[in-house]
Amino acid sequence: MVEPNDQQIIQSAQKLLSSRREIATASVLPTHTPDLSFSASSLVDEKDLETLKKRQEIAQQDKRFEAEMEQRRIDRELKKAIANLVFRFLATETGALFIVVLIQGFSPWGFHLEDSTINIFLGATLLQISSMAVIITRHLYPTSPA
Repeated sequence: MVEPNDQQIIQSAQKLLSSRREIATASVLPTHTPDLSFSASSLVDEKDLETLKKRQEIAQQDKRFEAEMEQRRIDRELKKAIANLVFRFLATETGALFIVVLIQGFSPWGFHLEDSTINIFLGATLLQISSMAVIITRHLYPTSPA
């Protein structure tokens, strides 16, 4: 898509080109000799116009590329922040599990849990940590379709 300023530049260049053609055809030249200077001049102007269009296309591609790179940078930062948050949560949960198992082992203050409760707590925590690691890894490093 061409920006309005670029479109105005193209229209101005086309008007200038057409006015040069009118001036060249209205010039006082013998009618029997071909106007070679006009054709060379118009070729230069058309090349300039094509060059201008190509530069505008390249500038638009650069803008799209920069916008895409900025979006990817923001995406990486968000993924990193969420991964760090999940890591801290899982580390805290693992620390709490360690403390519960430690207290269960030494039984201070008469603290005692059933073995099945400890086994479920250990298994659930291990499963949760493993599944979160898989989910985070898949989303941070997606596989491209082959």
